[in-house]
Amino acid sequence: MKAAAAPRAAAEALGTFFLVLIGPGAVMVDAYSGGAISQVGVALAFAFVVLAMIYALGYLSWHHALRWVPLSNQSAEVAPSPGNHLCHPAS
Repeated sequence: MKAAAAPRAAAEALGTFFLVLIGPGAVMVDAYSGGAISQVGVALAFAFVVLAMIYALGYLSWHHALRWVPLSNQSAEVAPSPGNHLCHPAS
């Protein structure tokens, strides 16, 4: 693994860890509480984890296949996105 690829792989692993930890954890809390969180709460848990990982780790791995990371970085003017074909369609 290249030296530059190691932080990106670590960012992907950390993001995946928190997504798997918080998302199913919200499902378990919803089941344990008898539906107090509801499906909307579970969906928001997943959404907020993705949002937090984009803001926390997006600068490390903004060139991967998930398209919302380059879009969010471009809209926040974090970094240019030369490989983002959704914002810069091929002529």
